[in-house]
Amino acid sequence: MLGRIGDRGIDARDFLQRLWLTDNKLARFVLEQIVFDELTMLESNRLGIRVSEAVVDAQCARTIAALEKKLVDGGSKLSFDDHVRLVIQLDPAQYRRNVRADTLMHMLAERCVRTYMRESDCAVARITEVRDAEALAGFRADLAAGKSFADVARTWGAGDDEATHTTRITLARAESQGLARIVFATPVGEVGGPFEQSGRWLFFEVESRSAGREGSWAEIGPEIERSLVEQALDQEGLEFRQWHAAMTQRYALDLAPFFAIVERPQR
Repeated sequence: MLGRIGDRGIDARDFLQRLWLTDNKLARFVLEQIVFDELTMLESNRLGIRVSEAVVDAQCARTIAALEKKLVDGGSKLSFDDHVRLVIQLDPAQYRRNVRADTLMHMLAERCVRTYMRESDCAVARITEVRDAEALAGFRADLAAGKSFADVARTWGAGDDEATHTTRITLARAESQGLARIVFATPVGEVGGPFEQSGRWLFFEVESRSAGREGSWAEIGPEIERSLVEQALDQEGLEFRQWHAAMTQRYALDLAPFFAIVERPQR
């Protein structure tokens, strides 16, 4: 029950159904954030990860400073707190607490992800994407003719590196993920593929493979912290996606009750 109008109550189910009908993209995003936070808390507790309050506070200060600068650059005459109170319509103190909670969650998630990659058997590969049937035929023909993967990728492929037309990725061993399975089944130095994905084909050359290394947070924490300084994590990147997929396998995830509510016909 969310409230009352006269003698009638406002039911949370009705609210969720209408929100889903109005903007299911936003509703799904909020649900995914809740799931992400819960997975982060479960995994960080399992690993014993800790982040000092001073480090969290420093990051919060940088976040607030960036928001204040954005207001000034946008020509706002309001202070940050007045903007939060009058425009966002939230209590500034509560807003700052929310920023701090989100910051802590993000920092815990970064450490969970990097620890997962350290604990997992990993393979490094150069991947190129072939985007149409003609290019696929040309790619295969050139490989069969004995041309190197690098030369063929430059001719027919696409990737983040504009010079090589490849993308260098690190994959954790995961039997539930098709690309990881085929990469780990391919010997180091050899070319694998094609792996079809969304109507396109991936070919790859395996560069190296390494065994996972486990350890308590007290043992591996300093190494993980250094790695995050040396190479920041992209929250939309491959490391995060691999971790998220693995965590939904490690921890029971059941969202059926939510979808039973939002997808049923309204009364």
